[in-house]
Amino acid sequence: MHRTVRILLAVLAGAFIGGTIALEVNRMFWWVGVLIGGSIAYLVYDLKEIALAIPRAWRRTTSWQPDREWWKALRNYTLGEFNLVAIICIGFALISFPIFALTGNWKAHIALLLATFLAGCFISCGMVLGSSSYDTRGIIILTSAQGAPNFLYLYLVLLPEYSALGIKWLLLKGIPLGAKFFKYLFLIIHSEFRLLCAVDAAIGVVIGFLGGSALIGAVVGGLFAVLNYEILSVRVFKIQGADSLFG
Repeated sequence: MHRTVRILLAVLAGAFIGGTIALEVNRMFWWVGVLIGGSIAYLVYDLKEIALAIPRAWRRTTSWQPDREWWKALRNYTLGEFNLVAIICIGFALISFPIFALTGNWKAHIALLLATFLAGCFISCGMVLGSSSYDTRGIIILTSAQGAPNFLYLYLVLLPEYSALGIKWLLLKGIPLGAKFFKYLFLIIHSEFRLLCAVDAAIGVVIGFLGGSALIGAVVGGLFAVLNYEILSVRVFKIQGADSLFG
């Protein structure tokens, strides 16, 4: 696919999604759509490049590689914790459903359900990463949750214990490790063309928000991106690697 087409599609996607978010959220937070739209365009410009860059960035971040036992532990913990997340979400839905049914605020209802699910997944991930080396006791207990589990021991003892370990790991090691990884990933994939996509998608979001139509903003942003690339990048600045679709 030619670079001009990739830029157009990336900006269309970013500006449309960002514009939709900007129009749907509270007007005080319309700028969130600008950030999300620009980020989407920046990333989707070349997804294959990102897929190839992820292992490179990971190797530069750490020399640790998961082994077979780690993946087995991850599977067992995830299965056990999925049970817990499902129970939390179902309970929350049953409690909150009558309230939101009366107010009619379905968007808030869905948002809170999603937030609850993501919080459960976050804690589950922390429990896996924060646990000591493949804790056999924890694996057996959580695996048995699929059969005849000891729910009291699982939820009252193991859950607080591993949640505390997971949160500690995420705060002391996980966040710095993640920041380092994304830094290397950014350095590998960054280019003038991705930046062009992000900026023009952000402009498209602003136009869509002011015009009241995400589609109009996406089209204007996409056309502006093509002109920006074909005129400035190719013909004026002659950026290395920039070639015109029109010869």
